[in-house]
Formats: sequence, C-alpha cells, structure tokens
Amino acid sequence: MKITEHQLNKEITYQYVTDKLNIEISPFKSPNCGQQKYKWYLLESSATCGADSSTSGYLPISVTRKTLTGLKLANTKSYKIAVEKHISTKRRKVVSRRSCSNAVIIDNSIPKGGWVRDGPGPITDINYQRSRIVHAHWGGFIMLHGAGKYEWKVDYYSNASKQKREALSFTNVGLSTNARRMFPNLSDGTNVTVTVRAYTKAGRFSQVTSDGSVIDTSPPAPGKVYDGAKRGKDVKYAKWTSSFAANWERFIDQHSSIAYYKWVATLLYLALDYFLCYEYFSFTDFVLTIIVFMLIDVNMILLPFVYQL
Repeated sequence: MKITEHQLNKEITYQYVTDKLNIEISPFKSPNCGQQKYKWYLLESSATCGADSSTSGYLPISVTRKTLTGLKLANTKSYKIAVEKHISTKRRKVVSRRSCSNAVIIDNSIPKGGWVRDGPGPITDINYQRSRIVHAHWGGFIMLHGAGKYEWKVDYYSNASKQKREALSFTNVGLSTNARRMFPNLSDGTNVTVTVRAYTKAGRFSQVTSDGSVIDTSPPAPGKVYDGAKRGKDVKYAKWTSSFAANWERFIDQHSSIAYYKWVATLLYLALDYFLCYEYFSFTDFVLTIIVFMLIDVNMILLPFVYQL
C-alpha cells in the first residue's frame, strides 16, 4: 500500500495538490470468498494505522490504483492512507488487518528568491567571456523542505536582432548549483542568458534568468603606439636612462568594451657587427645603447641584426 505520483506511479513523500491523493493497493493475503471490497481512511501521519477517520470510503476489490478526490489536505500537514479488506458471506463478515501507506507531506509553496550568475563562479558575475563554453552558477532559493532538483536553460540573441533563441532547453542537473556546456556555433557578439528553475520536493518551481554574458573570442583592433610622452607624437631618439614614456591611440573592440591596458617595456641590443660598420661607435657605446619598445605595438618593425636579451 503506497501513495504515488499520478503519472509515474512512483512512491512520493511530498505533493503540492491539496484535494486528492493517488494510491496503489497491493493484494491482501486473506480468503478469496464472498463479497469483497476495500475501505480506505485518510489519517494524519502521526495517527496509528487503526485510528478512526471521518474521511473514508469504499473501493471495488478489483482496484489496484485509484485517485481519491474531494479531499481537504492542509498545507504543511502530513497524511497517510489506511486500507482494510471487507469480506461478507452468508454466515459472517470479516475485516482484515489494515495496511498503511507511506506518509506524504503537503507543500504547495513556491520557491522564493534566488539568483543566477554567468560564469564559473562561485561569486563573480561576468558580462563578457572569451570562450564559447557557457558557465552558470546559482543559489539563494528559499524552500520549506529544501530543493527537489534544478533545471537550467540557455538562450541567446544577437545585438542586431534582439530575438531570443533557444540553445538548450530545460535540462535536469539534479541538486547541482552550477553547470557548463560548449556551444561551438555561437558567434562573437552573441549575448547568452541562463534560466534556472528551482523545484520544491513537491514539484512546484520558480525560475530566475541571469543578466547575460557577451561572447567575444576575437582580440581588439590595435591603435598606434608612440614612444614618448607627447600624445600622438613618436620620438626616434631619446636620452632617457632611468625612465620611459609612451602613449597610444584607443584600441577598438566591436563586441565588448576595453576593460584596461597593459604595457611592457623591453630592452634590446643591436648586434655588434651592426655598430662596427661605423667607426664612431665604440664597444662601450654598443653596450650602453638600447632600444625600448612597447610589447603591444604590433606595428613595430625591428632593424636587421637585432636580437632580444
């Protein structure tokens, strides 16, 4: 004898419906004679199996599965069903020992709160990403009896169309609070959002959607880089010995904004035979003569016979 989920016929311990219960009755080991029927009783789970109840009814003996309707089940209460077999013959009436079902808790609440963040987490929420692997992590859902499961869904849209399309339909991830998947067909500039459904153990859910992340796997288009402190002016020679100055034009990225710049100054020596071609260069001049350039200056063309330390 057990209380089951209506469609899957599996035993349950929570449900959100407050007016019916689905039961499954196993055959009783009793004489198979005379007129027979089942009698059921709705009991609170704390009651003994033999307790009386004002909510009861009869079922044909041929019934193995039945939906008991018209019940008044209170939210947060726990119930069970007791069933006994009645046998009537010309000589006597026999009532079998009762069989009790598992207890089921009524929970018709919906999860409250919750957040979904783009990225692998566990704390940060990214707005841009340099790969086509979509990560998400979530939490903060408030449920009376804890989570039953989570599902996640991935949608995407381009800045041009703004029309959302589905990359992944709702997929069960159990009790995991993060997920990831590769989507190789998503192009740069695509905005990806993740929606998470949090289910109670009774099966009700609420959903939250992330604010989205833009895919950008391409590098920015570089601007020109100039040696020297004067903006837009490139110096060829300088007498600096302990400092270096540079300036550059804005780099442009069509899919995401520039977050920050990094620059590196590197020291280079010209090859010795380059200087020996000129009588006015001594060996000391060669050692102390250096070239400094910007690592991000992709337009830099070095002289022949130049090597890096």
